[in-house]
Amino acid sequence: MHVLLTNDDGPPSQEESPYVQYLVEAIQKYTNWDLSIAVPSSQKSWIGKAHLVGHNVTASYIYTNEINGPIDGPFDAPQPGKQGTEWTLLDGTPASCANIGIHHLYKDKGPIDLVISGPNYGRNSTALYIMSSGTVGASMEAALCGVKSVSISYGFDSRMHDPIQIAQAAKTSVRLTQYLYDNWQEPTQLYSVNIPLCESLSDDTKIVYTHILENTWGAAFAVPPDVHDKERPSKFMWRPNYASVDQSVKDSYPGNDGWVVSNGEIR
Repeated sequence: MHVLLTNDDGPPSQEESPYVQYLVEAIQKYTNWDLSIAVPSSQKSWIGKAHLVGHNVTASYIYTNEINGPIDGPFDAPQPGKQGTEWTLLDGTPASCANIGIHHLYKDKGPIDLVISGPNYGRNSTALYIMSSGTVGASMEAALCGVKSVSISYGFDSRMHDPIQIAQAAKTSVRLTQYLYDNWQEPTQLYSVNIPLCESLSDDTKIVYTHILENTWGAAFAVPPDVHDKERPSKFMWRPNYASVDQSVKDSYPGNDGWVVSNGEIR
């Protein structure tokens, strides 16, 4: 099976993309998938399924050998014979990475059978997060290209990351993705998976098929304090009210996607 891995958090980074190398290692350890990787060259969260109209996308290449180890590159072209795992970095959006990866980068390896997008740095549950997610956006692009896709997100309650929990989440991601692929339910085009990073996560953690909580929120921007005309401001800063999303989950009913992930189950 030829699998394309993409994401919206970019190449391996302790600050912005701390999970993706664990997933790559788990794929290499637990499967015989033919893995190709095409990710944004920098953080591209909250961008949905956007393409940058008029922007010509440029590729570069890096190579890795171990989790949190040194990164070799970037190089302007692939380096045949270079030791390690090859990553294609594209200065475009997650959706563009999926499209270019499917149609242009890996023709010598044959068609892409499945696109995995993630693991996202944070949960993608409830309508507010899913509809904004670059991770889910890349999976949507794959589906619109006629390729099955699974988007994977890790919901955390603390940014103090436990490598054991992340490795378990990666193992679970691989196991669940293989199950979904082997038991694909037509006419499904993509699955969105949320795995909670918590102490209770194990091979026995309950996995639930559920629906999306249709929540809403208010302003995602705020007027900076230095703007004097509050009635007709000319400047706005990104200030989403994440607490209101959490509250909408707490106020909801059991069984929706936000509720399931908040209760330590895989959705």
